Amino acid sequence: MQSILDCEEVKVIDERFSKAAFDAAGWGSEDSRSLCGQLDAEIQRELMEIIKPVMYKIVGKLNAMGHALNDVSDEFGEIHFREPLESTARGRGFKTIVAADLVVTVGYPQSQRTPDA
Repeated sequence: MQSILDCEEVKVIDERFSKAAFDAAGWGSEDSRSLCGQLDAEIQRELMEIIKPVMYKIVGKLNAMGHALNDVSDEFGEIHFREPLESTARGRGFKTIVAADLVVTVGYPQSQRTPDA
């Protein structure tokens, strides 16, 4: 398995997200919030390219051992697998759930204070 530290290149992080770009956007500005959102999305894409195939291998191995996990992911940044439970007196449910939720936080201070204050 490839270590994240062995990645040859980070594809989507470029000069759009340089310190100069954030400084130009303005401290606590709408432009800096937008830039943070864009960077957050790019980091999530990059990490999902690594995480998702590994989760599929893990679930494949579990399924080979008798589980029947199905991908029910419906949002970007999440990988959810569920094994349905047959209907019971309590209703429908799940035997097994395997999930990973990716949370990336990017911030550029939103206050109007200067970094030296």
